[in-house]
Amino acid sequence: MKRTVKQILSLLMGLALLMSGTACDFFASEKETQAITRPAETQAPSLSAALLSEYVIVYPERSLTEPLEEKLDQLVNHFKESYGVDLKIRDDFVREGTKYTESRYEILIGTTNRQESVDALSHIRRVKDYELRLCGDKLVVGGISEEANVAAVTRLLELLHERQGEDTVFDPSMNLSHTDTYGLEDILLGGVSIDSYTVVYESSSLCMALANQLAELITEKTGYPMTVQAGKRTLPEGRRIFVGKTSAPLPDEAENAADNAYYVGMKNGDLY
Repeated sequence: MKRTVKQILSLLMGLALLMSGTACDFFASEKETQAITRPAETQAPSLSAALLSEYVIVYPERSLTEPLEEKLDQLVNHFKESYGVDLKIRDDFVREGTKYTESRYEILIGTTNRQESVDALSHIRRVKDYELRLCGDKLVVGGISEEANVAAVTRLLELLHERQGEDTVFDPSMNLSHTDTYGLEDILLGGVSIDSYTVVYESSSLCMALANQLAELITEKTGYPMTVQAGKRTLPEGRRIFVGKTSAPLPDEAENAADNAYYVGMKNGDLY
């Protein structure tokens, strides 16, 4: 079974790369771009040491993994040792039906439910890319994955150590956008980025394993997080990669294939 899984995955990836025209690995240099700051009179406020005690560190609900918790503890320790301030850490959970007021001053980690997180991270599509950005009285730190959030807090700590003890903890000149390196620039299926596809599998343990392995391989190569779901009665809209026999009608070639054969091909923008 393991051999069959590897053969099918290799075939799927080979076909995808062939269609994309990027069969050779694409290695871009790691990038960090400093944000362009506005003139002083309209520039966003800085995070000052005088206001640091008012800040709260906020992370998305159910996202506090051990690596991220360790980094946030290091961030709290830095503020305590450098400024004598003990910042609180909390998630962004809001109980339905309860009145909730968010803090004015927050350090937002990753994709929280705050509008500042949405605005700062809306352009990020890959799992290792991240932002450090002041948005009014809030500092957004992170990306769309745990890996990006850990890397972003690590980079923030490096910047904070460089100006340890200064009156300004973080100012707009420290804003940055980090673009990481990936094995492939993209995979195109019918001229459309793999980022637009959902992996849909037949409701069996084998097809579920195949679908998840394919999605992990695509993410590893491109950085794009892939959605995986069972193909029962309701199919996702948009482009799909079908693994096995789902509720979607099969192409004629696949329908007529022998029992010991498998089919890989495109139909109406979907990959079967």
